[in-house]
Amino acid sequence: MIINPTNPLSLGKYWEYEDDRDKEIARKYAKKLEEKVPQGVEFVIC
Repeated sequence: MIINPTNPLSLGKYWEYEDDRDKEIARKYAKKLEEKVPQGVEFVIC
């Protein structure tokens, strides 16, 4: 399972890195989700 918190509408745009706060929030929730993923599932947060 791969979690990529980047908004797909902003990829390649000059404002791509302006939403760092949103990415941090998404990473926080992804870490909580990681605790619930069964063993044997590779969990990657980009």
